[in-house]
Amino acid sequence: MDQNKGTEPRRVGVLLHYYGDAARRFFLAGALLMIVALPIFNDLLPVNAFLSIFTIIFVGFFAGFTNPRQRWVLAMDAVIGIIAFCTFEYYAVDFYVQYAFQNLLFVLNQVLALLFFLGAYYSVKSWRGASVK
Repeated sequence: MDQNKGTEPRRVGVLLHYYGDAARRFFLAGALLMIVALPIFNDLLPVNAFLSIFTIIFVGFFAGFTNPRQRWVLAMDAVIGIIAFCTFEYYAVDFYVQYAFQNLLFVLNQVLALLFFLGAYYSVKSWRGASVK
């Protein structure tokens, strides 16, 4: 049984630095938070519910598909994490400027930005580890 429950690297086959498990956890946490928040904040979001649901499924799909054997998946995880971070951080700043710190949508976007930043970070570390010979 794997005792690595944190964000420590683990050796998977020839891949010395695999952090995909940590990235997966952050992506899943972000997707679950979006699922919980969508019915509450749907009317305030700048996109329609269909796009939000598709995004949640897309993030969940790639979180589940993350593995050390396919570098393209690690690269896609990094791209998804960076795009999600930029999107949620942009809206966090926008809501902060408009409504200040008390707005729950600001807090939600800031937490999502942090989750996806960490997911992107660990995805990039895994991708780099898979790319270095």
